[in-house]
Amino acid sequence: MMFHTKLLTNDLLIKSILFFTMVFCLTLLGCSSDADEATAESDTFAIPASCCPSWSPDSNRVTYVSDRDGNLEIYVSNIDGSNPVNISNNPADDGWAVWSPASDKIAFLSTRDGKTDVYVANSDGSNTLNLTNTPGHNESAVSWSPDGTTLAYISWSVKSTPNPYTIGDEKLMTIGVDGSNNVELIAAMGTDLDIAPEWSHDGTRIAFTSDKDTDVSRNLDIYIINKDGTGLRRFTTQDAQDYYPTWSPDDSQMVFISRRWGGDDVLIKPIVSTGNVGAKFSGRVSDEILMTINPNDDWQPIWTKDGKRILFVTQRHGHAPEIYIMDAINATTYDCESNMDNTIQRGCLASGVKTPIDLHLDASDGHISISPDGTHLAFVSDRSGFNDVFVMPISAIQEFQEGGFTSKVEGVVNVTAGSNSSNGYPYWSDGKERNRMPKVKVGW
Repeated sequence: MMFHTKLLTNDLLIKSILFFTMVFCLTLLGCSSDADEATAESDTFAIPASCCPSWSPDSNRVTYVSDRDGNLEIYVSNIDGSNPVNISNNPADDGWAVWSPASDKIAFLSTRDGKTDVYVANSDGSNTLNLTNTPGHNESAVSWSPDGTTLAYISWSVKSTPNPYTIGDEKLMTIGVDGSNNVELIAAMGTDLDIAPEWSHDGTRIAFTSDKDTDVSRNLDIYIINKDGTGLRRFTTQDAQDYYPTWSPDDSQMVFISRRWGGDDVLIKPIVSTGNVGAKFSGRVSDEILMTINPNDDWQPIWTKDGKRILFVTQRHGHAPEIYIMDAINATTYDCESNMDNTIQRGCLASGVKTPIDLHLDASDGHISISPDGTHLAFVSDRSGFNDVFVMPISAIQEFQEGGFTSKVEGVVNVTAGSNSSNGYPYWSDGKERNRMPKVKVGW
């Protein structure tokens, strides 16, 4: 949706590390009030690390962030944990590493030139290039276009104000992988908070989170924009936090998180070219289908490769974050009107969705990502006593047992075993406090 040895003010750090997503990282955790955190600006800053382990397109390797060398470095290893290689190898902090679709390059963030910039390097760490050396601005939330030619990212300037949220200067940007064609898709307005750009699978559109169309502090909505900056649409319209958009495999629907009912819940909404998608707004509330409603938070929903299931992270047991899985629905054909529930503010409750099932991994587990071939799940867990990156086969998840749990999942491999350090930088502290995700993404 995240981390650091250099520190920003708390608000700027939160702003920097985005989910998720969150974000959102996604996805997460407790905070004090803005007044408590309002501090003068610092000249130092923090490096964000990515939400989740990043898979190579061939699904044989994972990229993650580790502090085993005394600072944040980017490592690549095979999914069985063999051959770990430090590809950033720099005394500055490096993070938010994401693999290119062609497997040949890795984009990442680094502080090595005095602020947070977007870099790209060959997958072995050679030929490192600073793409965004823009004075006065820091970058975050890097995302590759599906064709591998372009990176989307957020650029923001450090403001000399007690509360940076009062003066937005975020910009959604794209840039060519060679540093050419740097384009501003949409600029900040008011208290704009653009977070975590997500490319559609066909590469034509980008979804992102912002409060650009509201005067209500932190009323986040999801927007969709064409890759050339045209066709901006507001996808959600409620007075609440809507964030962490993830496209379905066929780009026909979006799963996201909303904080409309007191906690973070999972919703699905169709994406169509006519009907519920207008020039400004993209739909009725009745098109938004509530998949989970729970007093505790659910976050970071991701689709399985076939689009039939959704994995997410939750604290509904009231202690450590756990990974859950549930059936998805087809939001493009679902009859919301017949499933409206006035007791939850005109909410459309999904019927026929099986009870979400805990993967029963017995630890603080999260930061989930599925391999491109759909066969493996990567996640971060503290079950070893350290924050480690784990990989498990999707096939190890047994069939749903209505109302119950799956048996303990077999075939889980600790990719970073023996490093005796923090790897992947999860969003929990001591398995409980969710302090690794921007609070703006969960409305706190």
